[in-house]
Amino acid sequence: MPGMGKIFQRRWLQFTLRTMLAVATVVCISLGFWANRAHQQRQAVRQIEALSGTVTYQPRLDEIHAPGWLRSFMGDDFFVNVVSVTLTHPQEDNRTRALSPEELERCVAVMQHLPKLRHLQLQSTQLRDEDLSRLAPLRKLLESVDIHEFFNEKVKGSGVEHFSGWPRLRQLSVSSYQLDPAALETVATIPNLERLSWGFCNLDAKAFVAIARCKNLKGLGLTQCTFDSQALLELNNAMSLKGLTLHNERAEQARTSRGMLDKSIPPRFRFLPTGRFQGLDPLAEPNASNMRTTEWFEQMLPGIRVMTWYSSH
Repeated sequence: MPGMGKIFQRRWLQFTLRTMLAVATVVCISLGFWANRAHQQRQAVRQIEALSGTVTYQPRLDEIHAPGWLRSFMGDDFFVNVVSVTLTHPQEDNRTRALSPEELERCVAVMQHLPKLRHLQLQSTQLRDEDLSRLAPLRKLLESVDIHEFFNEKVKGSGVEHFSGWPRLRQLSVSSYQLDPAALETVATIPNLERLSWGFCNLDAKAFVAIARCKNLKGLGLTQCTFDSQALLELNNAMSLKGLTLHNERAEQARTSRGMLDKSIPPRFRFLPTGRFQGLDPLAEPNASNMRTTEWFEQMLPGIRVMTWYSSH
């Protein structure tokens, strides 16, 4: 019937209009949400860069596949996410200065608006161990934290305790002037820690016992550290450990009181730092003792792949 056709057309038109309005509403809300997040990211990046910090985007800015006019209209932050932040010493009047605890706190406040942030690096900030407590608001975001405070006597490693219970933290790297081995007592309280790097430290057996308590630790890196091979045996209790990397450490085989190598027992080595950080000449090549340690590792640390390497950094 002609009348029924017109009614059907009106209803279809009404249905179509309602659908279009609903879709338009959803699109507008979505665009508003992403535009607001892009704006927050842009503001956060500006504050981080104002303190000489840097950010890493994913995808990279040169990987954005969008027309130039659209990038200009929406801004690059609409298409990328900040995944990594590096904080260092700010520049002021062409001179560097320490990053203050208050400035760190302000950076942390804006980093909370970076939902894809996964990595944080602190490099030569001159912060103190206790200042790391200010990173607490990022505990549900960060998967990796690198602390490189070379020649900073205020960082001894005790700040690691502030990462206790962080659920997403899987990688932790700490290097400073001279770390306290007792600081390693708290690394086992980071529940999902898989990779640990520790630099510039005199390590005793207690330190390796503490490391071995990390239930999920798969990789351990030691840079410019001093330790005894007997203490290293504690790593046999690290049930998940698969790899050990020794960076810029040379091995010296222990001698008997008569000055002769003791062949009646498995050789014992003393690992010592080498490299320009200790004010030495350019790095020496691995010596004969280093070569003998390969056999020792295979025999005494079964199941752990050990790699040694040397560099000038």
